[in-house]
Amino acid sequence: MDILFSTTSHAAIISATDDGGDRRSVAALPVILEGQYSPVREQARTLREAATSFATEAAKIVTTYTPAARVGQLRALAARTLAKPAQRLMEAGQAEARAIAAAWLRLTAVPAADATMAMLRQSDRTAFASLAIGDKAAWVERASVDQLSAIIEAGHARFPDLTGEIWDHAERRYAALNFIRIAGTAADHARKPSVNEPLAIGIDMDAAERAANEGLERHRQRNDIIDAVEQAVQGITSVVALTCGMDVHAAFDLLTGKVPA
Repeated sequence: MDILFSTTSHAAIISATDDGGDRRSVAALPVILEGQYSPVREQARTLREAATSFATEAAKIVTTYTPAARVGQLRALAARTLAKPAQRLMEAGQAEARAIAAAWLRLTAVPAADATMAMLRQSDRTAFASLAIGDKAAWVERASVDQLSAIIEAGHARFPDLTGEIWDHAERRYAALNFIRIAGTAADHARKPSVNEPLAIGIDMDAAERAANEGLERHRQRNDIIDAVEQAVQGITSVVALTCGMDVHAAFDLLTGKVPA
């Protein structure tokens, strides 16, 4: 069995190949996990260091013990070096995932409507439902936050012909416009006089929406971190499974402390 640890500009990598060379497992710990603003930075660094230690010590065990005798040694090593760091990374990832979900829920929440607003929303929904699919996409692009709130309040299932792509865009655009409303950032983007409009007044909503979309991009980057945490844990689990002669479910239980080594 070969167990190797290496680094690239994108990730730290631990790999394991079985004695026959027929099976190989790879775990990548992307560098974004240790980025300056990563909420899991310290936990990712600790797991990377643990993976380095595991690879080094596991390679020694493989050359020292017979295949039958080394299994117990490798399982104990995995539990000793990888379990706690993996658990801490998962806990940090779960905390960040909860924070992301809560933030998105706030951005996509639809305010309660009084009787007049409820009537307007129903009118918007009826008009939207009657449009052809191409016209629906155009409507989403030009709709106001209040118009979009009528659609978001009803939910995707209310409009079965609406593609997932268009719905996702409607939700993202509503979140951006709702952010402007919640944070009151529209006032930061006053229209500037120009030769074409020397007396320009009011709000440049396009500029305000661009700024809000930059904030949503940071939200997407937070989701990228969560995806990377999941992939890292799954990769480490697969390496432990192959190295220690276990299936992935048992390896995950070992790493999460559900069963003794």
